[in-house]
Amino acid sequence: MNLFRQNCCLVFGLCLGILLAGSVRAELAVLQFSSAQTETAKEILEKLSQHHYRKLALDDQSSAEIFDNFIDTLDPLKSYYLQSDIDEFARYRDRLDDALLNEDLEPGFALYNRFRKRMHDRLTDNISLLESDHQFNFELEESLVVDKDARTWAKNTQEANDYWRKRVKDALLRLVLSGKEIEASRELLVKRYRTQLKQLSQQDNHDVFELFISALTELYDPHTSYLSPRTLENFNIAMSLSLEGIGAVLQNEYELTNIVRIVAGGPADRETDLRPGDKIIGVAQGENGEMVDIIGWRIDDVVQLIRGKKDTVVRLEIQPATDENSDNSRIVTIVRDKVKLEEQAAKSEIIELPVNDRQSKIGVITIPAFYMDFEKR
Repeated sequence: MNLFRQNCCLVFGLCLGILLAGSVRAELAVLQFSSAQTETAKEILEKLSQHHYRKLALDDQSSAEIFDNFIDTLDPLKSYYLQSDIDEFARYRDRLDDALLNEDLEPGFALYNRFRKRMHDRLTDNISLLESDHQFNFELEESLVVDKDARTWAKNTQEANDYWRKRVKDALLRLVLSGKEIEASRELLVKRYRTQLKQLSQQDNHDVFELFISALTELYDPHTSYLSPRTLENFNIAMSLSLEGIGAVLQNEYELTNIVRIVAGGPADRETDLRPGDKIIGVAQGENGEMVDIIGWRIDDVVQLIRGKKDTVVRLEIQPATDENSDNSRIVTIVRDKVKLEEQAAKSEIIELPVNDRQSKIGVITIPAFYMDFEKR
């Protein structure tokens, strides 16, 4: 069952994973919920109570479960929150039910904003540690608890600093053992943490709302999830095995958008000489649209800019994989089209195997993923 409101979706019987991530040590803006989101939360509660097979009472017990689900989603390894944070927000433990029923999302956003600040400060401190003159002693015998069930929240900042010093040391040691030089390893870790900071700064209230409401829907069953407008679009593409765009798989590589794969038969394959490893540094709409610099953008915003209706034109500024000098970029013009994601479609084949001195035929059906085009139902 799909329930839509203001481009959002609540899906029963389908599971969705959410990914979290994470700019310089400037204070992050506090994320605020919108009136539209309070209306959406109200409708979700109504739909769950009316249509879900499990009739769940929203009370103090379910409030505590929502609280635990949300905390565990944000900080499963107990790495960022301090014990004082958990103690401070314990007042919400039996009040999230009342807040949701009163269309008040403040508790969820308060929990998230504190987590976001802790993560931002921690990543910044990690970078400072790696860029300092601090020398890690790899001969010193130390232990690091990585089992989340065996860990407890850090009692204070000093304890948190010690834990993260060990985590950075562990990550550094693993890189060194893989064959990298110590300085190159430090630089690589700094790049990783800066990327996480950039991603953290690009989060918005849709990300918070999706996580918080999913902490609620998980109470009903593990396969009931809330999908934000952005996630819903990606979900529909995955389920229908088709999209309208250029036919290229993209990912963030530090500040740049990297082409990972060209979809066979898609517009990028038919009309251009784009190759995996090429970087997209600008996007423009139509033949004469202004080129938008996308360096540092989050990947889903880049994808939104590149996708579009069939037969429309998009222009990409490309930095070739073989040339890291952005002054040598070139412009590629592509006419968007329907792109079939054939690699995820079910396939069948007949194979022959010798059985008891004779050839036997066996039919094999491969189903990489389950899918359905909801728009054609």
